[in-house]
Amino acid sequence: MTDLIERLEAAEGPCRELMIDVGLAVFGKDPDSGDEYTYPEGAWFNSPWRRFGALIGVEAWEQAALVLVPEGWDYTLYSRGEASVHRSKNGRRVFHDAKAQTPALSICIATLKARAQGDQP
Repeated sequence: MTDLIERLEAAEGPCRELMIDVGLAVFGKDPDSGDEYTYPEGAWFNSPWRRFGALIGVEAWEQAALVLVPEGWDYTLYSRGEASVHRSKNGRRVFHDAKAQTPALSICIATLKARAQGDQP
C-alpha cells in the first residue's frame, strides 16, 4: 500500500492504470476483470466496485475517487490539491490528510492511508 501511495503522490494526474491499481487495493478486484460481486437482484450499479469501474471508464476521476471513501466517512476537498477523509471515533474526529497534484489523487491517498492504518468503519 505504501508503494501505491508514493506512486499517487508522485503522479502528475490520474490515469486509468493508476486508478485500476487503487481499485485493486480497495476492492481486491480489477474493474476490467469481468468478475462480479454477488449482490441482490437489481443492485448491480449500487455496487461501489461497479460504480468505480464505470466512472474510471469515462475518466470521471474525482467522482471515482469519492466512491472509495468508506460509508460513514466524510471528506473535505481543499485548494491546491489537498483532501481529507475523516470520521468520528470514540467521540473525536479522526483525520487522514493528503496532498497531490489533483483532488482525485488526494482523495485516493487519504483513503488508502486510512486503510493502511487499519482505520476502517
